Amino acid sequence: MKYYNSPPDDKHLNLSPKSYFNAKLALKLFIVLFVIGIISVVSFYAGNQTAQAQEPFLQSEDFSSRNFQLFWDTWTKIKQEYIAQDKVSTDKAALEAARGLVKSIDDPYSDLYSPERGKIFEEDLKGSFGGVGMEIGEKKGFITVVAPLSGSPAEKAGMKAGDMILKINGEDATGMTAEVAVTKIRGQVGTKVTLEVMREGWKMPKDIVIVRGKIEIPAVTSEMYSGNVGVIKINTFNPKTIPEFAIGYNKMRNAGATRFVLDLRNNPGGYLDVAVSFAELFVPRGKLVLKEVWGPSKSENKVVSEGPGSLAGLKMVILLNKGSASASEIFAGALHDNLKTKILGEKSYGKGSVQQIFPIGDHLLKLTVGYWYTPGGVRIEGTGLTPDVPLTDKNPDDTIDEVLQRAVDYIKHI
Repeated sequence: MKYYNSPPDDKHLNLSPKSYFNAKLALKLFIVLFVIGIISVVSFYAGNQTAQAQEPFLQSEDFSSRNFQLFWDTWTKIKQEYIAQDKVSTDKAALEAARGLVKSIDDPYSDLYSPERGKIFEEDLKGSFGGVGMEIGEKKGFITVVAPLSGSPAEKAGMKAGDMILKINGEDATGMTAEVAVTKIRGQVGTKVTLEVMREGWKMPKDIVIVRGKIEIPAVTSEMYSGNVGVIKINTFNPKTIPEFAIGYNKMRNAGATRFVLDLRNNPGGYLDVAVSFAELFVPRGKLVLKEVWGPSKSENKVVSEGPGSLAGLKMVILLNKGSASASEIFAGALHDNLKTKILGEKSYGKGSVQQIFPIGDHLLKLTVGYWYTPGGVRIEGTGLTPDVPLTDKNPDDTIDEVLQRAVDYIKHI
């Protein structure tokens, strides 16, 4: 079952949100989790999968008794000599030892989560939570802002993509995991959090005070811009994205829009299935949308468009910046490689790995299990998408969106 009520044309889209969600998203919940407020530029897909039972690690052929002598000797000394024995917990020690296993693979997106993280996962997936409204990730040992959400407290306070968070309420954040940073940045609505921030071009870090708010993520906004140009801002890929896009697109078509700017700046990702289905509105049936490489065997899976591609002939450009990540990079890459759609703006973030959630007892292991490639063979992870037409805002601190203005001028002449 597809999610179209009737075959769409290049002028109007007729979509059924209910059938779309049931047919597409219930099929598989690939999630590019963004720690928004975040949530770490961390993506994952959640499914009803469980990890196979494993032999206790001490019995594994991968380890010898010599490997664990350091562990046991250290634990023994702690029990024998450490002054504050009331702080010694076998449960915490076991959890941190297991986390150490995950950290040893040196993957910023893999981690072992405690049961308390379940509430944050649920809030993130619903797209509604109390916080500051930005995605953060770990980059080169620093908590780095991937993207502040449009209209969020973080954006209003002046946070920008690429900002490095050095302290959270006075606590050193160097080397802190994104998971821990999220719990410290979030809080009750109306309370304040102070972030010490370093930004490219600054000589010294500055404190930015943000008042936490109730974060509601708008999927899509749209407006007519300068005559016949429609600007569609896609903030995230969730179940509301395609229906809201259809509403905005149809409204602007009726108002006379013939050229479009698809603005994916500061879009940190979302549901992979939504990004693929959205691409299918543009990419003709049978064309490659992305390639996935999975697991230790590096097995390949090609994701091919099943959609009508009815918007393939649309005159449009895509706008990216360094806050465009994950699912937004997949969508942009699909249109760029198949339709030669021009990408304007800045090089994208480069988040193209897949994390799978494995229940481990009452904990959750988030583990990188795959990489994404564009139809043209570009590995997104660590690389990102390079714009065809670089655009930067020469006066980023003013209220004029110079980059959008230049993108609108560009689309008028193609």
